Amino acid sequence: MNLAEENSNLIKIDDYLNKRQIEDSFNDLLTKFLNKSGIFYRLWVRVKSTPSINKKLAIKTKSNADYKLQDLFGIRIACYFQEDLPLCEHILSKHFNEIFDSASIDDPDPVTFKPTRRNHVYTLPEDILNLIANDLWNLNFDKTFEVQIRTIFSEGWHEVEHDLRYKNHNIWETIPDLSRKLNGILATLETSEWALNKVFDDLAYKCYKSKDWENMLINKVRLRLTQNNISDNIINIFNQEQDIAKKFLNFDREKLVSTLTESSIPIPLKIDNIIFLINEIEIKNENISNIMPEFIKTIL
Repeated sequence: MNLAEENSNLIKIDDYLNKRQIEDSFNDLLTKFLNKSGIFYRLWVRVKSTPSINKKLAIKTKSNADYKLQDLFGIRIACYFQEDLPLCEHILSKHFNEIFDSASIDDPDPVTFKPTRRNHVYTLPEDILNLIANDLWNLNFDKTFEVQIRTIFSEGWHEVEHDLRYKNHNIWETIPDLSRKLNGILATLETSEWALNKVFDDLAYKCYKSKDWENMLINKVRLRLTQNNISDNIINIFNQEQDIAKKFLNFDREKLVSTLTESSIPIPLKIDNIIFLINEIEIKNENISNIMPEFIKTIL
């Protein structure tokens, strides 16, 4: 095969879609769902490049002519807190159809230092499919997209590892002790993630002891709030009933995020609204219920 014939067989992805349009559409769709929950995260969206597509297909189709590429569209979500990883997965499963048995989730190994995966493959939503030429599906592509979920700490490590070890694995395989040391750095980051939660929990407790109710809740809920000031009515209730304030210190954060996610109408992420929600789903204090706005009652 001469060079002209070889080039004519290459898949040029720009002939089938507008990469910027697809990336912007994915970004808009995912931020709408994730922002509703209030969790802290960073999001990256990419459409696989033409050279990368052809390189991967050349390898995969050599042994399986029917091979279908599942990661033409790749999403990375990096959560600030390790506790939000399963919550992020729940949000995605609520809005997208996951391919059966496609998840790659590694159980932590108590003996070996190694990266753990939280990768999922979902079917493309109609909003995205409508932006892609139908002829693409006659080629070696699935109507899917892949999502990798990580913490913000491990994201940086994975970037370094992917570019400098994964792409040069031959040399690393000859020096296993250095490869283990690189994995050991990730283990240190995981320990830091556990410590990060403890720092914020300890800060919330110190604020509770000093009756700083606003900062107690800000550091306990760890959500991207749009307004941090607690109304005087709620502050008065906490001052008069400190056992109620302590219950808010120890509430189930996962229930709160799930409630925000499941709500049919986005709930403004003001600290007062968060207090009303926690009270309704767990604390059940009558004085707080009596001052809850009607629109929150309607949503719930």
